[in-house]
Amino acid sequence: MPGSIICFIENDSIEQFIENLTGLLNDNGRVCFDFTRPTNGRYKKVEAPPWSERLYIPELDKTVRWKMAVYPNRTLREVIYRYQWEVTDNSTHRVDFPRSSFRFSSLSFEDYHRLFSKHGLAFIDKEERPSERDGISERHFFLEYRRRRDIG
Repeated sequence: MPGSIICFIENDSIEQFIENLTGLLNDNGRVCFDFTRPTNGRYKKVEAPPWSERLYIPELDKTVRWKMAVYPNRTLREVIYRYQWEVTDNSTHRVDFPRSSFRFSSLSFEDYHRLFSKHGLAFIDKEERPSERDGISERHFFLEYRRRRDIG
């Protein structure tokens, strides 16, 4: 299956994202999702994260580093990554500390399947690949859906 990354930024929920995505697909359109699941509770607690190593970006003459905290939100069934950045402009020695965050849904396969079906997508293929990141085992489920042909 081909791979690409899709984030549901600018959508208020994964369901809104799926609904909007369905509207963008043509009659033969297909989409592949990677639903990665940690197998040993990576997101159970919030820890004080360390700063990353500094990274120099010569094209901008800036140095950046970041730290990332992970917050599970069981009510909304999502995981929130909150980044704190340190950006140093080497030409002026000015240091800024912007913040950003990303939300990732933590729904089950069954929940996703229900939402995809509700919004006119048919499940056509699934591939499972185990992997490891930072010494933590994960399962990647690559799920492929296409637009259902039995609806308008």
